[in-house]
Amino acid sequence: MRAFDFVKGKAAAPFAKDLIYLFSKLNSNGMRVTFTLLIAGAFAVCGCKKAELPAQPRKGPLEGTVLFIGDNLTHSGEFIAYLDAVLYAESIKSRPKLKNEVAYVDLINLGMPSETCSGLTESELDTPRPVVHERLGRALEMIKPDTVFVCYGTIDGIFSPFSEERFDAFKNGINSIVEQVHTAGASVILMTPPPFDMERNRPEGKLRPADAGEFGYFKVYENYDEEVIAKYSAWILHQEGNVEQVIDLRSPLISYLSRKRSEDPAYTFTGNGARLDDEAHMVIAKTIWSSMGRDAGLLDSVWRRHRVRSEKRQEILHPAWLSHVGYSITERPKSLQEGLPLEEAMARADEVAWEVEREFRQERLKQNSAGASNLPN
Repeated sequence: MRAFDFVKGKAAAPFAKDLIYLFSKLNSNGMRVTFTLLIAGAFAVCGCKKAELPAQPRKGPLEGTVLFIGDNLTHSGEFIAYLDAVLYAESIKSRPKLKNEVAYVDLINLGMPSETCSGLTESELDTPRPVVHERLGRALEMIKPDTVFVCYGTIDGIFSPFSEERFDAFKNGINSIVEQVHTAGASVILMTPPPFDMERNRPEGKLRPADAGEFGYFKVYENYDEEVIAKYSAWILHQEGNVEQVIDLRSPLISYLSRKRSEDPAYTFTGNGARLDDEAHMVIAKTIWSSMGRDAGLLDSVWRRHRVRSEKRQEILHPAWLSHVGYSITERPKSLQEGLPLEEAMARADEVAWEVEREFRQERLKQNSAGASNLPN
């Protein structure tokens, strides 16, 4: 038997017993010392090391506790609810029989409206925009996520013509997020900012030429998407070597928008250029899901009650988590609600989940007794 077998494999225990037995049979202290030195020398020669437990493998992108941070897109959060629904549906199918508990992924939305990672604010605003770095450290400490999805850029260009100074502020902001998240032991998944739908703002007269002088949310540079957001997105795509994964949201959304506009030239998937509608959020959810090697078609097959359940839970838990972590903002936007205390919100979210399930079951029984063929699910 080789000496290094002492610290590896099934042979370790028998070999240890043999050594102890031989040691006990030695008659003198000198012989025992010599024997000990010989064994120690054998370990040194073979390069044996102390047996160590294997490091815990890092969880997958949609496993454990998953945190989402970002601006308006993340704050509205429909794509997170869609992902939550398909994960819940899968967890039900895979749970062991005779057990009520479900191995469920915890998706936490900390998206903040109007927030930047660059720390910039356009001059037309009276109060500074919130910046993620003010609260990120607290969030990582409180939540201890396994994975953090990051999506900024739409607002970081401050709706102005391209500027190297603003671009550097954006890059520095993203790099700081990556560093903090990695230091906390979590994985980082960067997502490109979605396209800014310029056509939505054109009829309202919000678009401005490059020589307009002042730019902002109500005075958007006319080439803001292709000259600013496109460059920010391209830079994000080149960060693959610095983070665990990069997801391109821009390309599939542009393709989707082009396809819809070929059918209806007036179509837009945004409310104001920055906020996307439900259809666009489904495109985002499918893009994230497929980037994990999963079948995007599963999101179409998720039962409606599971979607409603996830949407209602997120409506309660999202503001609760925001309030629990805390944020510094001078003027609260209308879309930013004060959340319930976290424990109360979690209890309420569970109650709502059961209420949704009960309502759908009652409706299904009612329609079934009436002989309906297309029963709700």
